[in-house]
Amino acid sequence: GYSYQASGQSRAGPFTSTGAILLPHGAATVIDIAALNVAGTVAKGRLTSLPGGLQGTLALAGGGIDGTLGLSPVGDDQQVDVHLALADASLPGPPAIRIRAGKVDGRVLVADNSTNVTGTLIARGVQSGSISLARLTASAQLVNGKGQVRAASSRPTWSSAPSSAGYWTGL
Repeated sequence: GYSYQASGQSRAGPFTSTGAILLPHGAATVIDIAALNVAGTVAKGRLTSLPGGLQGTLALAGGGIDGTLGLSPVGDDQQVDVHLALADASLPGPPAIRIRAGKVDGRVLVADNSTNVTGTLIARGVQSGSISLARLTASAQLVNGKGQVRAASSRPTWSSAPSSAGYWTGL
């Protein structure tokens, strides 16, 4: 096998990663992710290369994001199940996004000619640029970026500036 180191830029911000690509004789290739660091969140896990895609789970912790990304092939397509809890999460972006508390559950299915996204977001204390929301609830069902997104939000009520953590008080 081989050890690897990687770095780059993602929509969530800069990332670094270390791990190993294991090539066992007579068995499937395994990507052993020792650490994938993005915006203070670290993902760790093992992904096995199977016909149709990758199989395995990445456990996420730190940076206000905890949960799992479960990868599995569905026929020749790649599926990713997303289950995340957010607590004072901060993504540098661009655009920068902060969420005081929340939860994300969803599924992404990537096929040769389409991408399907189904999921829900429940969040409190959302800040991005000049947008501040006390609460945000959203659900999406998209195929290739088209479909339905339903969202409900409420703006914060305040009489003072943001707290030192950057979130509006009194939410």
